[in-house]
Amino acid sequence: MKRPAALEALSEALTRLPGIAAVTSERLAYHLLSVPKTEAFMLADAIRRARKEILLCSLCGNFDHVDLCGICEDPERDREIVLVVEGLREVLSFEAAGFRGLYHVLHERVAPLEGIQEKDLKIQKLLDRVQASPFRKTCFIRRTSPLFLSHRCRACPSPSSPDPDHPCWGQPRVYSGVL
Repeated sequence: MKRPAALEALSEALTRLPGIAAVTSERLAYHLLSVPKTEAFMLADAIRRARKEILLCSLCGNFDHVDLCGICEDPERDREIVLVVEGLREVLSFEAAGFRGLYHVLHERVAPLEGIQEKDLKIQKLLDRVQASPFRKTCFIRRTSPLFLSHRCRACPSPSSPDPDHPCWGQPRVYSGVL
């Protein structure tokens, strides 16, 4: 028996989510079709609302409901430290740990096997921001990708021999490794 085209489309769409393979997407698709319509539509409405109302901060790339996020707007933040992170998970973790500096969110990591290249990251925006700001420390935090450091920025000199005139590594900025 051939499955309905709408079920195939739903299952296919779910496989695009991170960590969702074909078997899980099929299970989720069947679940969404078996719950009351109101529950399934509630999920669809929540996704639609989030995509409509949540913005990327034009300065740091964090998510918020306004153009400049609450972190960038906070006058109590240490504006001399910027923490470069892969995604929102790291922002939430560092916020919970009490970090009081600023962030720059890349929203990805270099992962060639997944088709994510350097050009897909917000590196140029970061370089422009570091050059224009009075940061004392620029710390890079990565989750799992060992390629992140090797591809951090082809224009940047090595952290072991920093170029004081280069916006990425000018002294006294600091390079930080894996969390």
